Amino acid sequence: MPLSEADLRSTALAVFRAWNDHDVDAVLGYMAGDVLWDWPVNVGLYGKDAVREELTDTFTGFPDIHFPVEDIELFTRLEPPAVMATWTATGTLSGHLEMGLPVTGRSFHIRGTTLMRLRDEAVGEWTTTFDTFALLQQLGVMPETDELRFRAGVLTTILTDRARTIITARVRRARRR
Repeated sequence: MPLSEADLRSTALAVFRAWNDHDVDAVLGYMAGDVLWDWPVNVGLYGKDAVREELTDTFTGFPDIHFPVEDIELFTRLEPPAVMATWTATGTLSGHLEMGLPVTGRSFHIRGTTLMRLRDEAVGEWTTTFDTFALLQQLGVMPETDELRFRAGVLTTILTDRARTIITARVRRARRR
């Protein structure tokens, strides 16, 4: 039976509520076992165990991270159906991150979007986008400059690496099927 608009909306809001409660088990309860998790910080994660590690690391590094949902759009005609949420996240880098960023004690405030594709009432794909460059500048780990050449060079490197990682993860996932 297809998911209703009410089901899609309530699932999306429940996932974000679990995120904002920093409840890793609750977030994972909404994920399919073979969830594909992409976001600018760590792309191409596959499966609940990888997502658990990422969420635990995120909540350790940013113990006050918060993603209030501002708007939700439903895409019920897609197969599988999808939900797009926009949000503005805030937090402070006050704990150790496995990715190696130094603890700066600095806060961030960024806008972003999350696309959730649901199948069988579970999130099968989670794709989050935000300006990684702005995040790193706000955290004090990238120079605060508007010089176009520098910004373009960094963003090109980030996007190239992201594309390579996403393609590799999707190929691996397709081979497992």
